[in-house]
Amino acid sequence: MVVYTFATLAFYLLGAAVLGRIGLNPEGRDMVRTLSAMYLPVFGPLGNVVFLAGAFAVLYSTLFVAAAGNARMVADALGLYGLTDGSEAGRVKWTRRISAVWPFAAMVLYAFVRAPSAMIVACGIAQSIMLPLLGAAAWYFRYRHSDPDLRPGRLWDVMLWIAFAAFLVVGAWSVFTVFVQ
Repeated sequence: MVVYTFATLAFYLLGAAVLGRIGLNPEGRDMVRTLSAMYLPVFGPLGNVVFLAGAFAVLYSTLFVAAAGNARMVADALGLYGLTDGSEAGRVKWTRRISAVWPFAAMVLYAFVRAPSAMIVACGIAQSIMLPLLGAAAWYFRYRHSDPDLRPGRLWDVMLWIAFAAFLVVGAWSVFTVFVQ
């Protein structure tokens, strides 16, 4: 997680530095073209191909993993909330259906919304609002449903509370910046 976070920050700062130096701001329909401009000084015209191939690989793998993971999560939730029979066969059936619908829904959003930057921001806001709920769930299961023999030590409890507080701050900040400002 630490390596992933620092690598992401390094790429973000590198991209911001390169784009800022040449006066480009990736927004709107030209976002992909603007981002690919980072590679032109190093790779020349081949830079667009390198960027698009890398972007396709990253975005396709993200869509593939999201479709699989979210399909399983939604199928489980349907069973938990009594909307399906909750059997293993039913869960598998709904996982397959949702796995097929998820990429189609993404394609429809792409085709009709046509605002990739706004969609990224909306997803980030939704995720930051969901973080406090995940923190609350972790807190609830830690203190209400953990096996006494498997309970973590005081340090882990402190880290749980710090993470929960950070989730609350991030969620509140995103709501504030979107709805209040």
